Amino acid sequence: MIKKSLLFEILREQNYWFKQPIFDYIDRKIYLKQIKKYINIKSILVIQGPRRAGKTVLLKLLIQEMIKSIDNSKILYVNLEDYRLFQYYSLELLEAIYDLYREKINPDKEVYYFIDEIQNIDGFEHYLRSEYDSEKEIKFVITGSNSKLLSKELATLLTGRTLTTEIFPFSFKEYLLYKKTEISNNQYYSLEPNIHQLKHSFNTYYTHGSIPEYIDNPIKERLEEYFENVILKDIVERYNIRNTKLIKDLGIYLLSNATNLVSYNSLSKIFDVSINTIKEYISFLESAYLFFHLYKFSYSYKKQIKTSSKMYC
Repeated sequence: MIKKSLLFEILREQNYWFKQPIFDYIDRKIYLKQIKKYINIKSILVIQGPRRAGKTVLLKLLIQEMIKSIDNSKILYVNLEDYRLFQYYSLELLEAIYDLYREKINPDKEVYYFIDEIQNIDGFEHYLRSEYDSEKEIKFVITGSNSKLLSKELATLLTGRTLTTEIFPFSFKEYLLYKKTEISNNQYYSLEPNIHQLKHSFNTYYTHGSIPEYIDNPIKERLEEYFENVILKDIVERYNIRNTKLIKDLGIYLLSNATNLVSYNSLSKIFDVSINTIKEYISFLESAYLFFHLYKFSYSYKKQIKTSSKMYC
């Protein structure tokens, strides 16, 4: 088991018990406002969304905001991606972190336990359920890979015990803030002086997307790697798909035909598979946040789902 001295060194580095958080991040107000509504409710708060959307950053922004109104000793944060923790991944590690924190920092007050990248611990669902059902004053906030946080086991073990917040890459307003092009609310009706800059910014936003780390380094190979990771780790691995080529080809086809009308029937003919297979694979692509379905408007839901629809990436 990990030595207490090493574990406390890691926790001291990652937490803000003896220092103030100073981050140069875009303030994601919409998400913070939503999370604040849940932060004092007992339910386990799950933060999920596409890869590289900024879940870790959001946790740090939340901690920074909370420290303004509560004692910073009440906050315990651990990022399980720290290489020094790798060889100790186990349920016992989560317990050791909590016990050491109680021993050194906060022996008896309530605690907000932030666990980043929780998927690294096999069986973490059992730990969360056990601690949640205990009488301990713990509020859990967790992030992790979609393949784990959307798993059937998590849904089964933690039914009725979680609240979920979805986070996405930058909106256009956040993109402008990131690029230091701030526009106050009272300027929206007099944008003429900035119109060319705004058009240029929107064209760039529209062309390259808004994944934070890609904005400053728009390297094509990075997006290709991102696509591969989502297909292999969030879909193939999670759903035990054997026909990897089909799910990848379907994803590439939908990418190249984004915003065009598509139907399950036409796709089944193109890929020579059943309509049910196409429906199933598209639902997998949607659950991994690669695509969003947009149906034609109709007051009849039956007509909506039976007509051709558009897929957006």
